[in-house]
Parts: sequence; C-alpha cells; structure tokens
Amino acid sequence: LSANNKELQKAKERAEESEAQFKNLFDQHSAVMLLIEPNTGLIINANQAAISFYGYPKSKICTMYIQAINKLGHEQIEIDLLNSVNSRRNNFIFPHKLSSGEERIVEVYSTPIDYEGKEILFSIIHDISDRKKQEKELISAKERAEESDRLKSAFLANMSHEIRTPMNGILGFSSLLKQPGLKGEEQQKYIQI
Repeated sequence: LSANNKELQKAKERAEESEAQFKNLFDQHSAVMLLIEPNTGLIINANQAAISFYGYPKSKICTMYIQAINKLGHEQIEIDLLNSVNSRRNNFIFPHKLSSGEERIVEVYSTPIDYEGKEILFSIIHDISDRKKQEKELISAKERAEESDRLKSAFLANMSHEIRTPMNGILGFSSLLKQPGLKGEEQQKYIQI
C-alpha cells in the first residue's frame, strides 16, 4: 500500500510540475496567447504578451469576450470559433481592436486543447498590420506601374502616328524631287511644299 501511495504521490508531483511548466511557458512567451471558451467566446486566460499588446489589465481581459476585440460580425466569429473547435480550420486573419481604439490586423492560429477538463481554444496571435500595409503598398505600386506602362504605350503609339504622317509627306515629295526631267520651277515648288 505504501509503494502504491509513493507512486501516486510521484505522479501527482509530475503532473503539478508539468502544469507549472505549461503555465510558465504560456505566461512568459513573447507571442500573444489567449485561451478562449469556444461556445461563448469568453477569454479565460491571457499571457503577458497579450496584456501588453491589447493594453487591458489581466483582470479586465480575462472577463472580456473575443467579440469585444475581434471586429468581425458576431455571426462570423461564432462560425470561426466552431471551425476551430472542429479542426476544420486553424488559421485566420482578423481585425482586432486594442484598448486604445487602434485597429490592428492579426493572424490567429487557434487549436482546441483540453484545459481543466474542458475543450477550449488555445490561440496564438501575430500582429501582421505592417505586412498587410506593405502588401497594399506593393499592389498600389504595381497598379501605378501598369498604368504608367499603358500611358507610355499610348504615348508612343500616338507619337509614332504623329511622326509617320508628316514623314510620309516628306518622303513622297522627296521621291518627286528625284524624278528626271523635273524643271527648276517645279522642283522649287516641291521643295517649298
């Protein structure tokens, strides 16, 4: 009986140690992490990086619902939560609102995990606002370059037409000037034209 108790005590200590390691990893990691109750959207826990990123104290953020941060419509958020729970999809891009009112574009990786006997969503959030801004700038620059190329092509086609028309006249009169037996008066008239 005492050997059995010792084994149970060791297993309990290992479980407590494992839980402490997870808690430490969660709290101290530099990535923004949230634990979310999938049926309601309640934020169960947030690490220090999430507290710094969103700007809410831990006591406040752990009573909030993801719908207060995520700027998509409530129906879309519920669908995305359900998709995460069912493992149909685990990667999302959302607009999130900080406590300052500033909106940031985030990429969320969300996976269902067992936490204290319940299935919850473990979400890791990356701020991709700067990347999205650069993508928009690149698209805009590409569109401007394509428009510039179209304008250049139209200009060259127009210039080609504008130059070709008088050149045809000059070449035509040049060939008239080459004709043998052309009198001086006629030659001068062609030159004037």
